Amino acid sequence: MGRSMTAEMVRTLYRYSAWATARIFQTATRLSPAELASPSGASFSSVRETLVHIMAAQWIWLSRWNGTSPTSMLDPREFPDLASIRARWDQIEADTQRFVATVTDAELAKVVEYRNTRGERWAYPLWQQVVHQVNHATYHRGEVGISRPRVDSRALGPDRGRHAAIRRDRDRRRARQGRRVSQHPR
Repeated sequence: MGRSMTAEMVRTLYRYSAWATARIFQTATRLSPAELASPSGASFSSVRETLVHIMAAQWIWLSRWNGTSPTSMLDPREFPDLASIRARWDQIEADTQRFVATVTDAELAKVVEYRNTRGERWAYPLWQQVVHQVNHATYHRGEVGISRPRVDSRALGPDRGRHAAIRRDRDRRRARQGRRVSQHPR
């Protein structure tokens, strides 16, 4: 079914996703605990539960790619505040970055089977699962921005172009200083 994504494209997507996640946490710190827990009018009952869902989805997909099909999502009650979410998310993010750093083009083209949380068997190419996970996170980050006026929605949007421009500017500064620049497609 169509062409596969390359490993370098996947790494670029996940650098973007990590960058966007860091921004959501930076802006979420502006919310009080009550605002984090109050009804959001979005897919989940609150900003806190939306953040837990994004994190849990990244964790469950990464688990599947590593050969394990969890039978349930992470429980939002285990993450009562932003600090607890951030601590777990940092671990999941590090594991994700290790995975994408070593994934190959051939692995991305392979079909990965898993069972969803209802026990149903699914199978499709890894690259499609990867794209789904990144898009899923982008969608819910956008919901957080829309649901809370105090959260700068510009910081949460799917602005892949802004991410590329920030990296380009940083690389130019590093090059002028004689420092190592990142390796990513322009």
